[in-house]
Amino acid sequence: MNSFISGANFYWGFCSGNASEPPAGKNFGNPSASLHDPKYVTLVTEGPDCFSFITSAGDSSVTRNFHGSSFYNQPVATKSWSGMGVLTKKIKGIQVVLDNMSANWFGFMVNGSSLVRLNFGPNIKTGDPQIMPDFPYPSVSGSSDLKMVHEGSDWIGFGTDSTGNSVYRLLFSNGLQAPPALLNFGNRGQLSGPAGLSLIKENGNWYMFIINETSNSITRLDFGASLINDNPAGTNLGNPGGLLNSGSGITLTSDCYNVDGLAVNHVPTGDQLIQFVFDGGAEGTITPVALGSTGNLNQPFGISSLRRVGDTLFAAVTNSGNSSLSVLYFPVCTASSVPGSTLRNPPPYYYRYPGNYNIIVSYTGTGAGQGSQAGCRPIVVRPVMQVSLGGDKHICDGGSVVLAADSVYTTYLWNTGSIDTSIRVSAAGKYFLDVTNRWGCTASDTVMVSVSQPIEIAKDTIICFGQRYFAGGNWQTKSGLYHDTLQTMGGCDSIINTNLTVKPEVNIYLGRDTILCPGGEILLKATTRYASSYTWQDGSGDSLYNVTQPGIYWVHVVVDNCMAGDTITIANCPGKLWFPNAFTPNNDGLNDLYQPVGISILRFHMVVFDRWGAEVFETSDISQGWNGLSKGEYSPPGTYTYLADYEFIDNPGETQKSSGTFTLVR
Repeated sequence: MNSFISGANFYWGFCSGNASEPPAGKNFGNPSASLHDPKYVTLVTEGPDCFSFITSAGDSSVTRNFHGSSFYNQPVATKSWSGMGVLTKKIKGIQVVLDNMSANWFGFMVNGSSLVRLNFGPNIKTGDPQIMPDFPYPSVSGSSDLKMVHEGSDWIGFGTDSTGNSVYRLLFSNGLQAPPALLNFGNRGQLSGPAGLSLIKENGNWYMFIINETSNSITRLDFGASLINDNPAGTNLGNPGGLLNSGSGITLTSDCYNVDGLAVNHVPTGDQLIQFVFDGGAEGTITPVALGSTGNLNQPFGISSLRRVGDTLFAAVTNSGNSSLSVLYFPVCTASSVPGSTLRNPPPYYYRYPGNYNIIVSYTGTGAGQGSQAGCRPIVVRPVMQVSLGGDKHICDGGSVVLAADSVYTTYLWNTGSIDTSIRVSAAGKYFLDVTNRWGCTASDTVMVSVSQPIEIAKDTIICFGQRYFAGGNWQTKSGLYHDTLQTMGGCDSIINTNLTVKPEVNIYLGRDTILCPGGEILLKATTRYASSYTWQDGSGDSLYNVTQPGIYWVHVVVDNCMAGDTITIANCPGKLWFPNAFTPNNDGLNDLYQPVGISILRFHMVVFDRWGAEVFETSDISQGWNGLSKGEYSPPGTYTYLADYEFIDNPGETQKSSGTFTLVR
C-alpha cells in the first residue's frame, strides 16, 4: 500500500488484530443496570469516541453506552430510551449510521413488522433522538437482525424475518430521511428461522451470510457486483462441523483479503461461541473452531459487526441469560519493530517472529469526519529458511558421494552449475548450494568433501618363542609374512603387511623329577649359551644350584631378551626300616647294640621284652640302641621280643607298626 490516499490524520498499523486468530473476551456486566433482556447491539465510532447501542426487549428500550477511546473500556450507559410511543417488546436488530447527505446520525430498529427510525442529529454522543415516521413492513411478520451498508451514493439495509423464513432489502436512494424501498426476497437458500446476518464484499462481489436458528445451518446469498441485484442466488451450507446449536448471531469480515468470522449459539451451556475460518474466500470451505464461552457469554443472542479501532478488531455480544454485555477482541501483536505510525509515509519496519500479520492504513476524510479504513494487506512472515547438506563427507579414492537437499524448494543452484536437487561428486573440494522457495526466500549451505588415499603399512615384528601375535586375521606363532585390511577415515581400506620373526626356542632342562635321601646332594645345571641372566626360585643368580633338601626348584633364563625356564620336583627318599635278628653285647666293638636301621624316619618308638614279658628297654631315638643291660645288670642270653611304631618322612601322619624277635648272644 502506497501513501497516495488523500486525506489527513493518517494511521498505519503494522501489527493489527487478525480475525484468523482466536479472540479474547471479557464481560462488562450490565452497564448502569440499563439492559433488560438485551437482543442486538451495534458499534459506532465518532472521531476518537466509541459507542454501543443495544436493544432490550424486556422494557422495549434502546440504550447508548459510551466506551471512551476503545471498546475494550468498561462502558457507561449515557442514555436509555424506552417505548417512545413506537417501541415494543418485539424490538430486535439495530443499526446507527451517519447520513452523508444531511450530516445527521440515524438509528434504525426492527420492531416486529415495522422499521423504527430515530434522528440523533449531528452529535451522536449527546444528541437525543427525534422519532421519525416508521416504515411498515406488510410482507414481514417478525424481523430479527438488521444490517446496513453504504454502496455508491445509496444506503442499503437487509433484515431477516425469522417467522416468515425470508430475507428482505431496504433501499435508501435519497438519503436516510426518505422512506426506503422494500423488496422481500422470500425464502432463498432453505431459510429456517433466519436470525443473524452479515454482509461482506470480496474481490468486488457482495455476499450475505444468514444463520438459521431452527435448522442450525448457514445460508449464503450471492449478489455479485451490487447489492441492488434483485435476484441473488441462495445456497444452504449446512452446519459446519456440527457446531451450530440454536445459532442467533453471526458476523463476518473480509479483512485483509481473508474471510473470517464469529457466530453465537443461544444456549446456556456448551460451545456458545464459534469461529469460522474460510479457506478459499467467501465461496470456499468453512473451518469451524469451538471457542466455548469466551467473554463469559450467557445465552448470547446478538453479535455486532466487527469494527476496527486503531489496531484492535472488536465485536460486541448481548447476553440475554443475565442481561449483560460482552466484548470480543483480536488484540494487537507484539512482533513488529514499529507498532504503528501517524506519518503519511511510514518508516521501515520488520517482524521479529514468523506469523500472519495485518497491515492497515486509516485516515480522516474531509467530510463529516468519520474514521475510515482505506486499506488492509495481510503479511505472511516465514521462518528463516535453512537448507542442510549434512556434515562434511569423506570418500575413498575412486569412490563418490551424493550431495542432496530436501525437494521442497523452487530452485536449486550448485557451484558445479547443476540445478538438480542432488549431485554426485568424486573429487575433493568445497561444494555449496543456493536454494529459493516459492516466496522468494533464499538459503545456502556448504559441505567439504575429502578423498582418502589408500594406505599401505609395513611392520617388522619380532616375538619370542612361545609368544603369539595377531596378524593375518589370526593369532600367529610362526615366522612369516602376514597381510591385514584395516578401515580408516571414510571407511577406506588400508593394508598392513606384517613381517613376523619368531626367535628360536631356548631349551632349559633341569632333568627329570627325582628323590633325595637324607644326607644326599643334587647339583642342578641351567647353563645356557648366550644367557644374560639366571634367576632361581630363591633369587640366586648362578647357572648351577646345589640341592640338599627335597622341594620344587625352578630357574628362569634370559637369552636375547627372551625368557625360558624349567622346573624340577625333588622328593624325599622312600622310608625303609630294618630290624636285626641278633646282637652280641660283649664290648668287642662289633654288633654290641641292638639297633634298627632306617631311611627317612620321621618318628620312631620301640620297646624290648624278655621271654617272660618284662620290659627291658625302651627308646624313641632310632640312633639309640639296646646294649643288653637291664636295670644295670647283664641280661641273660636268649630270645627277646620287640614292638615298634614309626612314621616315614614321605608319608607323615601314617603310623607303621612292626614286631618280632631277636637273639642276645654272649
